[in-house]
Amino acid sequence: MTAATGRPAVPSGGSGRGVDATASTGGSSLGAPSDERARALAAALVAALRSGDEARFARGFTAGPMAALGARLWRNWRAMPVADIVAAGPELEVRWASPGEAVPAGERLAVLVASDGAIGALRGKGVTPLWLGDEVTFTPGVRGGTLASTRVPRDVVAGWSSAADRAARHVSARLDAPGWDGALSLVLPADAAAMARATGRPLEEAAGTAATTVASSSGPPRIVVNVTSVRPDARAGLLAHEGVHVATRSAGSPAPLWAVEGLAESVGTELDRAQSARNAELVRRRVSRGVPAALPTPEELAAPGVDGETAYALAEVAVEALIARDGRAATLAWIAEPTRRPEPRDPLGAYRAALG
Repeated sequence: MTAATGRPAVPSGGSGRGVDATASTGGSSLGAPSDERARALAAALVAALRSGDEARFARGFTAGPMAALGARLWRNWRAMPVADIVAAGPELEVRWASPGEAVPAGERLAVLVASDGAIGALRGKGVTPLWLGDEVTFTPGVRGGTLASTRVPRDVVAGWSSAADRAARHVSARLDAPGWDGALSLVLPADAAAMARATGRPLEEAAGTAATTVASSSGPPRIVVNVTSVRPDARAGLLAHEGVHVATRSAGSPAPLWAVEGLAESVGTELDRAQSARNAELVRRRVSRGVPAALPTPEELAAPGVDGETAYALAEVAVEALIARDGRAATLAWIAEPTRRPEPRDPLGAYRAALG
């Protein structure tokens, strides 16, 4: 999985230390499995999970720290809606799907095995799946679901799950997104350190991100949420913002970032009056120093704190200016397929005119 887009935030606290995301046998000689061995490992793990054979599952891991990790993976994968585990060359891909998802999302693991073929080390590819580094629970939603660290309080998990259902309905109503099944799946780490591992971002950057949409190695993206940084009444709006990224598969989109984030912000703030009012105030403050000469840049959108928030608010203005001038359908079609649709006429002019 690789990180894609993220909404900035000012963290409100949160602490705690997560479980180590990797483990190994220690002094034993380890090596990458052959493709054949990787396929055999995947088949054995899946068979043990489906039959409820914990002893067979445990035999797939070496003794010591890996045995403890294997026990945790047994608990986690039994709690999750794991659809399959497959070999991808010498790697393993764990695929899981929330209710309503047409296809499962895949998360890759680099694997090393001991001389007897048992797993001696596991490591996430680029990011560390939450279920590899922590004990987890899974809460199904109407369409989608919430994978959360057991260190996140149950009432907090329930609140996010409910907000996800509301956000999914809102995004479905506001976007025509072919190929999206209408489901949103959340990942809730317990603290900033776990957020950093689950997104592959530096700790300081992860702590300052409210949520980010993370692309899977296969299948639909996941929304990873910083539960310590978001007020309860902002949850649905934030998830609607990220839900636009999920629905449009905007990770790696050739559309300008101001258009991608501006659309997401426009849809998200419809569910968050406080954020909508804050965005309007941020725009007013910026315009009081003069109307910007250019559309928000990727660097401005990535800026921490108020500067990043202001760039998001300005991107929202830019997209809404195009919608007001060219129509919602035409604007959304261009953002979804910028290489196949003509670029809007003078988006900078429309943006500056909207700012006054």
